Amino acid sequence: MADYVDWDPGVTVGVEEIDLEHRTFVALINRLESVKSDRALAPRVLQELIKYVAFHFQSEENIFFENGYPELEAHRVLHLALLEKLNIVLMELRSGQIDFDELLAFFREWYLNHTAKEDRRFAAFLAHTAEASTADEQRTPTATRSPTAPASPPPLTRVPTAWLHDMLAASVRLHSDRVLELAAALQAADATVADWASARAADFDYPEIAAALRSELARRASEPR
Repeated sequence: MADYVDWDPGVTVGVEEIDLEHRTFVALINRLESVKSDRALAPRVLQELIKYVAFHFQSEENIFFENGYPELEAHRVLHLALLEKLNIVLMELRSGQIDFDELLAFFREWYLNHTAKEDRRFAAFLAHTAEASTADEQRTPTATRSPTAPASPPPLTRVPTAWLHDMLAASVRLHSDRVLELAAALQAADATVADWASARAADFDYPEIAAALRSELARRASEPR
C-alpha cells in the first residue's frame, strides 16, 4: 500500500537535523493515516504528531538562528500559525469532533508547501552564504588570509549610544533591513562605521556586529560618570 505522503529526497534543506526531522514528520503523518479508523489509537498518534511538530519547529528555529538566517522572524510567524491551528485541533479532539480525513489533508498540504517553499528558502540562503564565503577566500591572497579572525570593527566612539542600542537590538533579532537602515543613518556621524556595518549585514555576519556593539556599550557603561 502506498504511503499517504511520499518522502521526496529532492526536497531537502541540506542540514542533516532538519531533513531527518522532516522525514520523521512524514512518517508520523503516514502512521496517523494508517490508524485513523482506530478510535482508541488514532487520538494518541495525533497527540504524538502535534508534540513532534512543536519540537521540530523549535529545533528548526534554533538552527536558523545559529546560521544568522535573516528571515527567522517571518518563518516563526508561520510556525506559530500552525501551532495555533493545532491547539484548536486538540480542543476538537477532546470533544470528539475530529475529522481525520480532513485533518490529514491539511497536514499533507501544509507539509508539502511549507517544506518545498519556505524551508527551501533557508537552503538557498545557506548556499548563497557558502558561495560568498568561497568567493571571499578566493579573492584574499593566501599570505594574508585569516580564516578564523573576522575583520576588526572600526572605533565606535563617535556613534551615539542610542544608535548603538538600536543596531544591537536589530542585529540580535536578525532584522537585516533595520540594520542597513541604521547603517545608512550613521553615514553622517561616522562613514567608516556605517560602511563596516553595511558590509557585515550584507554578508549576514550579525554575530560580529553584535559582539562589537556589546563591547563598546560595556566600555561606555564602565566609564566614570
